[in-house]
Amino acid sequence: MSSKLPYVYMDEKTINRFLLCCICKKPLVDPVTANDTRRGCRSCLIGTSSSVTPIDELIVIQMLNDLLVKCLKCEEINIRRGEFDQHEQRVCQQAIITCKAADIKCPWTGPRVELDKHIGECVFGPLRPAFEEIMIENKQLQEKINKLENLLKQLK
Repeated sequence: MSSKLPYVYMDEKTINRFLLCCICKKPLVDPVTANDTRRGCRSCLIGTSSSVTPIDELIVIQMLNDLLVKCLKCEEINIRRGEFDQHEQRVCQQAIITCKAADIKCPWTGPRVELDKHIGECVFGPLRPAFEEIMIENKQLQEKINKLENLLKQLK
């Protein structure tokens, strides 16, 4: 399971053994207990047990969230595991993101570190006001069509 994670642990040797999965021997990810009392990652235990129960003890979750990791994309160290998603979504300069104009069909994707350069060259950004006006007009037109269709249904 852990080999697919976008981070590595800073000091795996010092992690309490009770926080380790019985299958992959890595710190628990989405921790569960099997019906035979084994503790593990949901993805590790799900195929080996007829039922699993989430481990939701606050102290266990907090201990797992406090483990320090290193981002494999940008090499930043000492990130709390519980804050890693936030790091990846907002901070990591090597995370692959889309252009802010993706909603109006800009196809660019690339590392966050290159976003400012792209925005300076993006042809979709300056077109946003025109696109927004067209989208508003389209929505109004669709509403009129829907009203007309409802009127036609009532007349039949």
